[in-house]
Amino acid sequence: MQRLPLASKVYFNSFKKNCSHIPDNLKKLKDLKNILAKKNIELFVILAPNKAVTYPELIPLRYKYFLGDECKYYDKLEQRITEYGIPVYNAQKLMHDIRKNEDIEPFNKTGTHWNFYGAGRTVQESAKHFNWGDIKIKEIQTQTTPYFTERDFGNLLNLWYKYYPNQTFYKPTFDKVSPLSDTITIISNSFGNEYKKMFIDAGLSNGKLNHYENKPLTSENIPLILKSNKIILIYTDDALITANDQFYKKIDFLLNNIQYITNYKFSDKKRPNNLYTSGLSNPESWGAWSNSDTVEITLTNMPNKNLIIRFDTRGFLEKQRDYQNAKVYINNKYITKWQYKRGKPLPNTVLEVSAKQIKNGEIKIRLEIENPVSPKEIGHNNDGRKLAIGFHTLTVEEK
Repeated sequence: MQRLPLASKVYFNSFKKNCSHIPDNLKKLKDLKNILAKKNIELFVILAPNKAVTYPELIPLRYKYFLGDECKYYDKLEQRITEYGIPVYNAQKLMHDIRKNEDIEPFNKTGTHWNFYGAGRTVQESAKHFNWGDIKIKEIQTQTTPYFTERDFGNLLNLWYKYYPNQTFYKPTFDKVSPLSDTITIISNSFGNEYKKMFIDAGLSNGKLNHYENKPLTSENIPLILKSNKIILIYTDDALITANDQFYKKIDFLLNNIQYITNYKFSDKKRPNNLYTSGLSNPESWGAWSNSDTVEITLTNMPNKNLIIRFDTRGFLEKQRDYQNAKVYINNKYITKWQYKRGKPLPNTVLEVSAKQIKNGEIKIRLEIENPVSPKEIGHNNDGRKLAIGFHTLTVEEK
């Protein structure tokens, strides 16, 4: 392989002279694994290879001056993820083995991503590693133009003509294995494209495969993701060692939306379709105040399971009115009393709801407020609303 420029500067993170520590954000993977396990969803990680790490000898000499020895981030990431009890496959090691022992390169000269041979071998070896099946390569197809997404570099940098000089492109075909019976979700950076294609070509997919690449996840994706039996994360090392990368944004989104059946901020103007309220003021930047003697919060489409409902609240407390009390009912049954007192800890606003208390998927929470007061009444300002309790957030999760 001739010397060529090697993609974006993020691929050089593995060559920093002073090896920085892996960010604490990686612990979120462990949290995600534990949450998914409760829902009988397995989590897998594939460390996709880095072209700069695969071909360090191709880095121009002028740049090598600024780079230190490789920081072995792939080994560190693999070790840490393994310690979290998450199955992980290090495809970077495979790329080194391919270069050492095989005649076909795992990256094309004119591409920034692995080629279909590199991705296909990764599917083969990761399937063996994860006990998904023993995949055999039947033959290796060749042609002089790229396959599908292998055109990445050519399309980006050669807009007027195609630049594939003296290059052969390889694509393995497989003896099909029995497909996994599972619904699979792949969440990845752009390296997931080739892996997904080879995953399907190898026969591992039963047709129930979802793939989310570089775009942010949305709430519309969550129902399909929750139907998965396996979630595969495919990312290069730079994504995992860059604390603000879109990889961690996706993990945060999953943690916030998979952990909870309902996760609502009272500051949001748009409420979930299964949440109805009365007795609250209009949303403000921090949340919403109660504005009545009675506040009702109704949740619908709840599962027939034991649930935990968490409220994050505060009391409207001034020197002239330094306490607020509210009786709490669930489906018309008295449960507890929330008492707010100036200078005292906030009350426990966590409610446990048994499956027996849920009627036709509905939970109706009613707060009977004993002593609301308006800021105008106590001479605070001209606000005439009857305030007592400020609501920040509401979450519902399985017990």
